[in-house]
Amino acid sequence: MILGLGLVLSTAPLLPAAIGGAISQESGVAAANTTLRIVGDGGARMVDGVVIVKFRAPQAISRGMSRTGLSSLDKILSTHGAYSIERAYPLPDRKLGPKGMELQRIYYVRYGSGESPRSVALKLSRDPNVEYAVPQYVHRITGLPAAQSDRAGQAIAAIPNDPIYENMTHLPHIQAPAAWDVVKGEDADPPVIIAVVDGGTDWRHEDLRANIWTNSAELNGQSGIDDDGNGYVDDVHGWNFANNSGDPSGLISAPLNAEHGTAVAGVAAAVTNNGIGIAGASWNAQLMLVNASCEADSFICYGYAGIIYAAINGADIINTSWGGTYTDLTSFEERLLLEFMRDITDFVSENGGLLVSAAGNDYANFDKMFSLPSSAPHVLVVGATSKAGDGKALYSNYGVSVDIFAPGNYLNTTLPGNNYTASYRGTSFSTALTSGIAALVKTRFPDLSPNQLAQQVRVTADPIDNDNPGLTGLMGKGRINAYRAVTDTTIPAIRIASSFFRDGDDDGLIESGETVDLTVALTNYLADAANVAVTLTQDDPNVTLTSGEAFIPSLPGGDTGEVDFQFVVGQVGDEYPLRFILDISTGGYQDRDLLKLCVNEDLVLAHDTGPLQVSLTEEGNIGWTRFADSPSPGEGFVYQGTNLLFEGGLLVGVSPTRVSDCIRGVNEELEKDFASPPGSQLVIAPGQVANEEGSVVLTDHLASLPLGVTIQQDSYADNRPDYNDFVIFSYIITNSSEKVLSNLYAGLFFDWDINANALDHARFDQARWMGWVQDRHTSPRRLAATRLLTTHGNLVYRSIHNPDEIYGGDEGDGFTPAEKWSFLSGGIQTTSLV
Repeated sequence: MILGLGLVLSTAPLLPAAIGGAISQESGVAAANTTLRIVGDGGARMVDGVVIVKFRAPQAISRGMSRTGLSSLDKILSTHGAYSIERAYPLPDRKLGPKGMELQRIYYVRYGSGESPRSVALKLSRDPNVEYAVPQYVHRITGLPAAQSDRAGQAIAAIPNDPIYENMTHLPHIQAPAAWDVVKGEDADPPVIIAVVDGGTDWRHEDLRANIWTNSAELNGQSGIDDDGNGYVDDVHGWNFANNSGDPSGLISAPLNAEHGTAVAGVAAAVTNNGIGIAGASWNAQLMLVNASCEADSFICYGYAGIIYAAINGADIINTSWGGTYTDLTSFEERLLLEFMRDITDFVSENGGLLVSAAGNDYANFDKMFSLPSSAPHVLVVGATSKAGDGKALYSNYGVSVDIFAPGNYLNTTLPGNNYTASYRGTSFSTALTSGIAALVKTRFPDLSPNQLAQQVRVTADPIDNDNPGLTGLMGKGRINAYRAVTDTTIPAIRIASSFFRDGDDDGLIESGETVDLTVALTNYLADAANVAVTLTQDDPNVTLTSGEAFIPSLPGGDTGEVDFQFVVGQVGDEYPLRFILDISTGGYQDRDLLKLCVNEDLVLAHDTGPLQVSLTEEGNIGWTRFADSPSPGEGFVYQGTNLLFEGGLLVGVSPTRVSDCIRGVNEELEKDFASPPGSQLVIAPGQVANEEGSVVLTDHLASLPLGVTIQQDSYADNRPDYNDFVIFSYIITNSSEKVLSNLYAGLFFDWDINANALDHARFDQARWMGWVQDRHTSPRRLAATRLLTTHGNLVYRSIHNPDEIYGGDEGDGFTPAEKWSFLSGGIQTTSLV
């Protein structure tokens, strides 16, 4: 529906307009969905009907419970038919350190409403009892079968007796034989453990079996009993999350996953020097195997649970040759996912584990991507080169944020059934190779922390920029060098530890036109450094660096120093990404690191009267920044735990070609004509009229044909019983242009969905200047209304039948400016829809 009025605006402020809304009660609960399904959303895949929720405080939620006892949260859970809440990563008492305690506040919430997990996660994230909520994303393995291999020969320093070794030219290329002369994985006491969290592994393979990790407490304990108290029964050689058993082999339903997991394990730690098959890079480190496969092939469903399992059970290196790239997340969603991943990786690091992850096979600049787990902190990210050369593998991602490269093409490795192959390629295998070398380094230097271990592997790499024309500075620290990694301890490793900024109006948000003071904390993980020069660079024409040079006189190993910079942001759009590169140098050491920030992030605040929650934006939208079924920040228009609004927002127009708005437009794309000017910010605070008062200034300068108006939007919400079921919006529209605006109309558009099927019934009461929708044709149980409180001007109302009048109107090209103008300026039009 559209409700509004007509005005004439001179070049001075003229008329306040006030819009009010009220709804009645009732909500319903959809039936629970107990079937595990994988669904797609914006190119990403996730488990349907499941979100991962971290509570702000510890909860006493027993298995089988579906409510928390937290009233606001339980309303949302009830609305979405939550039928199970269970701890996601239960830990044994011996692992309940500070980071382990953080994990104990993370739960799986299973629900049956059918709504997108992204949408449900966003709603839960807005609850004050929730620290974050994210979907349970599903990831792809990152190895590809291929039809041919490339071979090259090179002299070696130590020769294992494995018959296929002569074809494994990638090992001498990275100086693995020279490294084996210094240290072998089998020398470690206690053994160094590489966990392969993948699609299942043939642990009985002739060239893997002798290196398989054994849980001695379970091996020597009672069958059917959790002898070591780690939460898993009879996990003698690892765990299978796909079928909840102690056999980490691959599933019959996922043969590619089983091949992938077996191939990854072979590259990292096949039995070396046993006269059989191939040589593993680690020379006999132990393999802990975790099957994290989905039932569907090529996908990983239980990756993070598998990572936690590996950390609980003492893995030193955790290999994740899989990942997911997310192309349409908001900055808010990215932050939630990074918070989740930080909980995972902090726990791994606290328990002595290093996560080694594939950069991915997207042929793309990883600096411009968001990918998990690779974009998380405490992760060594690995790209791929050719088998015995230093050119980037065609498929491999690249960038400053790819830490290191390693051969990934056609590496000789194991396959299920005592078979072997040289036909696979991908960052999966360069990652496994790096995990194997990391095990050598851990054996040589057992006291290195996980972060130090990652940096020792990284900074001893050989530069390969000259082998990759056009990618200078984008090949990480270079290609892994096993020998230098186990011998050279003279190199610093200076990395970004954290950053913070102060923006122009000190509101914590970087906005167009602001001057920003940036402080970056740098930690040196390895050898002492002095006279450290740091330069901040960027190539964005919308950013001006006013201070980009800094200096640290001394930065000993283990210390952290701060450097300060300043930059100015030009006029840019919403959710605009900034990418800065820090170039770091001292003596012969040179390094780079990437820093990401965001300009004009969506800010959403919500009125909350108790029974009613209504979200406000800085773009004129009401309820959401986009739509209820899209991954947009906002709670919607929620009454007694049920959202009733799909979309809402402001329209202002003077003609069929000049309408400024923030609602759906041509081809169903959202119009974004309004924005807050620099120095203005949406606020909700205690007020004199109501206990909550909101305020934001909007201009239509982003419209293709701006009217030149400035709009002061004020809102009022109160928790007193007689006033807690509505919110009042007031709009003061000022003509800020130099021309008279005649025949101006302003109104609010609401697409209510008070029925689950979105088939509502519209009505109009001219005496009250009020339009509403109801859930039934007659005898309604639930209503949602919009009432015009300004009693002068030309009243406008239109009930809109979306399929015919928006999607089918003007030849089906969406909601056009002409249609909006017709509905906005046509007086009282359609007053009832059945």
